[in-house]
This record gives sequence, C-alpha cells and structure tokens, in this order.
Amino acid sequence: MTKKIDELTDRVRDIDARCSVQELLIAQLLARVGIVTGDPHLFVNGVMQLVGNDLKDAAALVTNKEDAQRAAYALESFASFATMMQQALEVVPKN
Repeated sequence: MTKKIDELTDRVRDIDARCSVQELLIAQLLARVGIVTGDPHLFVNGVMQLVGNDLKDAAALVTNKEDAQRAAYALESFASFATMMQQALEVVPKN
C-alpha cells in the first residue's frame, strides 16, 4: 500500500511540474507576442478575457458531476494563471 501511495505521489509531483513548465512557457509566449504587437498589456488582457469566457461557456454546458468538477478545477487553475500573468505584467512598462 505504501508503495502505491509513493507512486501516486510521484505522479502527482510530475504532473504538477509539467503544468508549471507549461504555464511558464505560455506566459513567455504571451509576453513575447504582446511585445511584438506593441502593447503587451492589451494583448495579454485580451487573450485572458477570451480564454476565461471560453472556460465559463464550457462550464455552463456541463451535464454530469465529473465534468463539473473538472470544469471547476480548470477555472481555478486559470484564475491562478491569470493572476500570475497580471503580476508579471506589472513589471513591464506600459507604452
């Protein structure tokens, strides 16, 4: 039993690490594209709003408990990512 718990713990840590890398990669891509467009704040805020709206729309269509929990996790994860992006944008000078 302990071995299975350790294996699951390792898997969760691996998934968490992969998510962190993906979040940082997405953040860097958004920032770079935003800089190229000339206004990273406007660009990133626009993308965040579109993604948030898409997640909310998808959550509204959920019809079972498992999908509802998944949607809740996705919204919570997105809120955390959006907060991180906003904090990162605070150090970028506005045009």
